[in-house]
Amino acid sequence: MVRVAVLGPLELGEPDSRLAVGSPKQRTTLALLIARAGTVVSIEELIAELWGERPPRSALANARMYVANLRRLLAAHDDAPQVRKAGGGYLLTLDDQAYDLRQFRDLARRGRALLDDGDATEAGRQCRQAIDLWRGRPLADVPTGELLDAWVLGVEQEHLRVVHCQAEAMLRSGRADRAVDLARELLVRDPLREPTYELLMRAHHAGGDVAAALAAYDSARRRLGSELGIEPGPALRELRHVVLDRGGGRAAGPDGGAVTAGSPPAPEPVPERAVPRQLPADIPAFAGRARHLDRLGALLHRATAAEVPVTVVVTGPAGVGKTALAVHWAHRVADRFPDGQLYVDLRGFGPERTRTGPAEALRGLLDALGVPPHRLPRTVQAQVGLYRSLLAGRRVLLVLDNARDAEQVRPLLPGSAGALTVVTSRDQMYGLVTKEAAEPLPLALMSPPEARELLSGRLGTTRTRAAAEAVDEIVTSCVGLPLALAVVAARAAIEPDVPLPRLAADLRRTRRLDALAPDRTVDVRSTLSWSHHLLDEPATRLFSLLAAHPGPDVSLPAVASLAGLPPARARQVLADLVSVNLLAEHRPGRFQFHDLLREYAVERLDEGDPADRAAALRRLLDHYLHTACRAERLLNPVRKPPALPPPSPEVTVEAIDSAEAALAWFTRERAGLVAMVAEADRAGLPERTWLLAWTLSSFFDTRAYWADWQRAQQLALSAARTTGDPGRQADAHRCLARAGVRLARPDEAHDHYAQAQRIYQEMGELPGQAVVELNLSLLAEQQDHPREALDHARRALELFRRAGDRPGEGRALNGVGWCHARLGEHEHTLRHCAEALAVLGAVGDRAGQAAAWDSLGYARRHLGDHDEAVACHQRSLAIYRELGHRYWEASVLIHLGEAYLDGGDEPAARAAWRGAHDILVAIGHGEAEQVRARLDRLASAVEPVAAVDRREGR
Repeated sequence: MVRVAVLGPLELGEPDSRLAVGSPKQRTTLALLIARAGTVVSIEELIAELWGERPPRSALANARMYVANLRRLLAAHDDAPQVRKAGGGYLLTLDDQAYDLRQFRDLARRGRALLDDGDATEAGRQCRQAIDLWRGRPLADVPTGELLDAWVLGVEQEHLRVVHCQAEAMLRSGRADRAVDLARELLVRDPLREPTYELLMRAHHAGGDVAAALAAYDSARRRLGSELGIEPGPALRELRHVVLDRGGGRAAGPDGGAVTAGSPPAPEPVPERAVPRQLPADIPAFAGRARHLDRLGALLHRATAAEVPVTVVVTGPAGVGKTALAVHWAHRVADRFPDGQLYVDLRGFGPERTRTGPAEALRGLLDALGVPPHRLPRTVQAQVGLYRSLLAGRRVLLVLDNARDAEQVRPLLPGSAGALTVVTSRDQMYGLVTKEAAEPLPLALMSPPEARELLSGRLGTTRTRAAAEAVDEIVTSCVGLPLALAVVAARAAIEPDVPLPRLAADLRRTRRLDALAPDRTVDVRSTLSWSHHLLDEPATRLFSLLAAHPGPDVSLPAVASLAGLPPARARQVLADLVSVNLLAEHRPGRFQFHDLLREYAVERLDEGDPADRAAALRRLLDHYLHTACRAERLLNPVRKPPALPPPSPEVTVEAIDSAEAALAWFTRERAGLVAMVAEADRAGLPERTWLLAWTLSSFFDTRAYWADWQRAQQLALSAARTTGDPGRQADAHRCLARAGVRLARPDEAHDHYAQAQRIYQEMGELPGQAVVELNLSLLAEQQDHPREALDHARRALELFRRAGDRPGEGRALNGVGWCHARLGEHEHTLRHCAEALAVLGAVGDRAGQAAAWDSLGYARRHLGDHDEAVACHQRSLAIYRELGHRYWEASVLIHLGEAYLDGGDEPAARAAWRGAHDILVAIGHGEAEQVRARLDRLASAVEPVAAVDRREGR
């Protein structure tokens, strides 16, 4: 058979008899067919991979020509892979034994199995053989588009898991030093993976270095806090306690014997990959639906034996119990899905602004599967590819709850056998049933016996049997709708002394209204109205006001501000709403509506006092505004905040005391904050619109939410024009320009900078003019105009000094130094950047110091002092990671890789550039392609990167 190799440059055949594949686009065509071997590649997918979003008019003809050329090439060799037409596209088949990726996967599978069986030595050999098949980045010499980018990322994740397995094998076979080296290599490539920190800690501990083990934990805690806003998980925390317990001397081992600080602890298997357990809590006292549970059981049996993924769609009107059925059944069968259970609330029938789009859902799923943020592809299509690659061959249960339509679901469906997906929706999902062969499972209203079973389960059989006629009347009033029955049962449960006949009579007297559910025979509003009217005034008012919050969920401090209540009192009122099932606390301290209840709350809000609603919205905006401003000051302490309107006494401002806490708060509240900027604009509050958008700039820039930044600043610009404030207009133009730079839209950025500069000049605002000059310097440098960049930086320095702005002066000094470096005038760089460090250190500008250290490292490298260059870049990198600034972290990693390569450390250079590439891909920056080109040259050893850089004058 003709050998097919993708773990490096694409190759067909042996070294002495390779087939010439042809042009770059023909290589891309072959690569996509190989990556999707055994499945049909549609002509639309092929065109998108070859030309992206703007294919030429000749794309269809050219794509067919590339396939035809490949078919002729391969048909000339009987033992080569073959391509045939199938289902509106093309299908490639190949021999597993001649495919290096299949060989790699077989070796990796055997290695993991041997490790699980306790044969660490042989497991290490198998993993080593798998790793030896790698010749560099997969498809290193192939121009790739979104689909192949995602595929490559998935294969690289497999490589990381094999390296992790080898490191585990080394540790268990007594090679702690080698395990430490491998764990460090993994963390360079994927610095947010907790199992790798566990491995590193255990390896250090096994080698007797307790201090290094604890330092690894501290590093994990800092990194996870700054990047993700989370604390280390239970396993990592428990391991720290083990190290501390054993680090002070002798401690009991697992068999009761003594263990010294230098002794290897008993092997503790570390998960090879993330195993998500995301199901919500099971439904208490679940009742009825026996036929539906049996049907789901049959589908589970089918999914176990099927060669394709199985999808079931639970449909029915709002409040009929679709989620309850799906979650209850998922808990019953969770043990049949050892690779995890995933859950996404798609919020398909809530307000449009709160719906979970494919991008948001995919990001959450990839997070759950262990993909760190900096490895996320930038487009939805590429994320789908990575997601399906990660699920390939895994036994996973996926619950997609509350879907609006098939289009919301399709990107989230697994692509291979072993996975079972349960979708719930009010929509019949005919598209999924016909195109994806999903199994429909319609859910109707409960029968009277089922409804009585539900009430008995919630209230106890003694109470319901004693008032059988009242129970029947309640069942009739609720017409078998589980949501209505649950509301009534909750009221009866919290008032056990009230006889059920009285509750039935109260419900009977309630005014009957139009149904909220799509099924017009179901009058649920009357039940909700009955429960709502039984609330006390604070709970009634809060229930209505919560509909004014535009985000998908809300925190306790935000609720307190919305209602104008002290947090403790707000918590009590929220508890009242939760207790009667009118609100859910879906995560500790975070509350959300069932979408049917939100619709009812909106109606109640619309019927209420407009003045009370307007005042509540202002309090809510002030809560977010003042808390966000406090968090912004911690992220960017040198940025001068605008004057804020004082909050009313009823507003709760959250206490945030560190940059890590600020990042965590912004991350939790991002969806609500973005929605609040738009809500302030809709409410005609331009002052608060501009101010809230201002507070979000550092976070959006730091975490690379540049599209969100652009949308917020467009609203801010409109608000500033409404108020006639030229300074704020200039600031919005400058932020839009910076977002344009980040999104690689230089013409758009130039236009906004020009408008900002014009306004600042008309105002005589020197610091503003200086900042624009510094921004223009950066833009000119990125466009490879270093002399123009130096002119802008010098003008910025002069303007900052005239204005007496010391932080600005420090940054401009570094800007001048960096431009000298780009011009090859490195002694000037050392002088200016040393002065910049002194100024920036005096004013406490950490980000400015990081930039200056990076400039110094660049200059030191070009002066031949490679060790000092590495040290400078590492100091810069540490600060940027501490601050969580992804783009500049990638920029420094590029420079660090250059310093390593010039010093002869090729593996370290490769690791640094891989890290930079992954970040740039994740944040959607165009420089990713340039870094990938460097990695490709390094992998193929065609031409040393350092030599290329020197020849090109870099």
